[in-house]
Amino acid sequence: MEALKKKIHSAGELFSLVKTMKALAAVNMRQYETALASLQEYFATVETGLQAVLARVPKRPAGSRLQGRDTRGYILFGSDQGMCGSFNEQVTEATRTHWEHARQQEQNMSVLTVGERLVHDLAGRVYHAFSLPTQIRGITTRAQEILAVMDRWQQEQGIRTIVIVHNKPVHPTGFKTTTTRLLPMDQTWYEQLAHRKWPSRQIPLTTVELDVLLSRFSSQYLFASLHRIMAESMVAENSARLAAMQAAERNIEELLGELTSHYHRERQNRITEELLDIIVGFATIRKQHHPREEMPKTSRQ
Repeated sequence: MEALKKKIHSAGELFSLVKTMKALAAVNMRQYETALASLQEYFATVETGLQAVLARVPKRPAGSRLQGRDTRGYILFGSDQGMCGSFNEQVTEATRTHWEHARQQEQNMSVLTVGERLVHDLAGRVYHAFSLPTQIRGITTRAQEILAVMDRWQQEQGIRTIVIVHNKPVHPTGFKTTTTRLLPMDQTWYEQLAHRKWPSRQIPLTTVELDVLLSRFSSQYLFASLHRIMAESMVAENSARLAAMQAAERNIEELLGELTSHYHRERQNRITEELLDIIVGFATIRKQHHPREEMPKTSRQ
C-alpha cells in the first residue's frame, strides 16, 4: 500500500510538471507565431525593394562553376532542450544525407549549429555552435552573429555554398525537415523577381548607385531569411514539445487511473480481510465465554 501511495504521488507530481511544460510550450509557440507573422511583412518589403533594384540592374552572366574540391557551409537549427520528440534527430539525419552526397562530389564541409542538442550528435564536425535565443528579440542578435560567421567562412575558407537544415511547423502540432540553399542565391529566382509585375503605379526612384542598393538589399534579404528560418524552427520546436507533452499527459492519466484503481482494490481487500478477522475473532471469543447450552429434554406424554 505504501509503495502504491508513493507511485501515485510521484505520478501526480510528474503530471503537474507535464501540464506546466505543455502550457509553456503553447505560450511560446503563440509568441513565435506572432513574431513570424510580423516578420513576413518585413520580408515582403525587402523582397519588393530587391525587385525594384533587379528590374534596373543589367542581367549578368552566371558565375563559372568552381573546379576541384568545393567547401560547403551547413547551418543547422535544433533545440537547446529535450522533450520535443525526434526534432533534433531528423535535422541530423537530413544533414548526414547531404554529407554523403557531398563526399561523393569530394566537397569539404564546415558546420554551424544553433541549438545545444545538435552539438552532441555532430561532435567533431561543428565549426561554430550557438545556443538558441531565450527571447523573441534575441533572434535578431543571433541572426546577425550567424551572418558574421558566414562572412568569415567566405573570407577564410572561400565558402560560396551555404545550406540550411531546419524544421518547419506543420499545422496543428507537427513539423517537417526542410533543406534550403541560402547561398548562392538562385539566378532563376532573381530573374523571375526582376520580371514580376510591380504592385503599384508608383515607380520607385533612387539617387544611390544600383550596385550599392543591390548589395544592401541582398544583405537584408539574407538577414530576413535567417530571421524567418530561426522563428520557424522555434515555432516547430514548441509545437513538437506541445505534442510530446500532450501524449505524455495522456499516458500519465492512464497510469494514474490504473494505480488509483489498484490502490482502491488493495485497500478494499485489506478492509475485507480486517472485517473477516474481526468476525472470526468475535466468534471465537463468544464461543469461549458463552459455551453452547444443551437444549432441555421434553417428556413424552
